[in-house]
Amino acid sequence: MPKTTISDLLNGKFVEAPPFENVAALAAACVRLAPCGEDGRPEPDVLLKGDAKWWRRRHGELIEELAESREVHRRSTTRARLVDGGGPIIDIGSIEPPNMGSDAAEIRFSVSNYGSAPFKVTSIALNVLERRDSPSIQTKVPLGPIDEYFLFADIANDASSVELLERHHIVDPSRTDGFFLKIDGAEGVEVDLRLVVTWNHLGDGECQSELSQAFTIDFPAHSPRALLESLRRRRHEE
Repeated sequence: MPKTTISDLLNGKFVEAPPFENVAALAAACVRLAPCGEDGRPEPDVLLKGDAKWWRRRHGELIEELAESREVHRRSTTRARLVDGGGPIIDIGSIEPPNMGSDAAEIRFSVSNYGSAPFKVTSIALNVLERRDSPSIQTKVPLGPIDEYFLFADIANDASSVELLERHHIVDPSRTDGFFLKIDGAEGVEVDLRLVVTWNHLGDGECQSELSQAFTIDFPAHSPRALLESLRRRRHEE
């Protein structure tokens, strides 16, 4: 792990919850470097602090607390914006995980303008907050092709952010524009995500960003290779 990452962890410089792999690696390193007792092993309380399952639980609680805090902030700023009249409001509608007919998750969301002047959306990014192993599996059956979709993101690789817009989008006053987003992800992985809308008022070059609430997509394993890998992980955890 780079020294800068360790420094950021110890000094609380992460805006989001740090990746669990970094937390687990740092905890394990602390146990290895801890003084040993007469039996040549670290003290029991030190070993407890290095337990990966304990840190996994605390990491999950941190993510939930951060999500709850952001949602409270989002609602308060939304109410203020409705009164002041300006800037986008992002609303996550339906979230459909991959199913028997499609490998892709489907998200419907909207961007609303409650102000009196149009604004330009220059970017809609899909940010990956965390990836986790998923125990879910599914069996696929073929379905007909989807008629239409507006946005697409592929997060099967290790990218932390994916741009969704191919061109700028104008949202007129007192209007809500809906978007249909299809997301491809790696099998056997559960992912925490968030939309980030970058925008500016027409004629004003200063860009601002608005965050959506965080949401989770589970990409179940369905191919033989992914099913075998899921089985291997379960046996390892047991």
